Amino acid sequence: MSNFTKKEIKSITIIAIVLSFLFSFRQWGTNSFDFATGLFNWLKFLFFVILSLIIHESFHKFIANKHGATSEMSIWNIKRYGFKPGQRIKKNFLGIISIPIGIIISIILIFISNGYFIFAALDHSVFKPDKLKRIKHKLSELTHFESATIALAGPLISLFLALLFTSLGLSEIAKVNYYLAIYSLLPLPSLDGGKIFLGSRTLYISSLIFTVLSIILIQVLSLLFAIIIAILIAILLMISYYYRFE
Repeated sequence: MSNFTKKEIKSITIIAIVLSFLFSFRQWGTNSFDFATGLFNWLKFLFFVILSLIIHESFHKFIANKHGATSEMSIWNIKRYGFKPGQRIKKNFLGIISIPIGIIISIILIFISNGYFIFAALDHSVFKPDKLKRIKHKLSELTHFESATIALAGPLISLFLALLFTSLGLSEIAKVNYYLAIYSLLPLPSLDGGKIFLGSRTLYISSLIFTVLSIILIQVLSLLFAIIIAILIAILLMISYYYRFE
């Protein structure tokens, strides 16, 4: 993790602890609570989540570097409660000036649903231009489309890992990556999906279609055929959408 900052390592650790708790929520014993079983399952998912998050963010960093930019993962939070300049969350006695909205929502929903509803939108990545690397580019700042392509790298690699692990029969780590891919594509501010939607609605629609189709087709086809068919259908629908709405 040499390419990750201390802030990122801290964020990944917190996110991984929460996500692994969510995924193992219903695995703390079969008929009654079993601490040893639960702890084993939590640690197992902790490993799966950390590995998946590192790969997810590493691909953000890889594509960001190609665009002369940097990518930094952090906990998804909100720093304001309105649209006016003064409507920002003030620093409290703990020194916190933001609310980890993803973590709060996920914990509330996991208890309300008794572990059946996992809300996995806990992280987001911030993309910033690198002045030295941007010399090769026409603009010093990242365009919305460039941010969209960087944002898409994370969900796509998580989806590929999910499909790969599904084809190998490794359902639990596949499940982690399915959730990372799907929730990353939510068109919400700061999330990958929000950046993709802002950069190109056509790219967002095609990515969403490809993701959904891949998840469905991998259940009945091999990995290669599922991806090929999903790509072809996504391209056709993307072209149709582009000429109809763009």
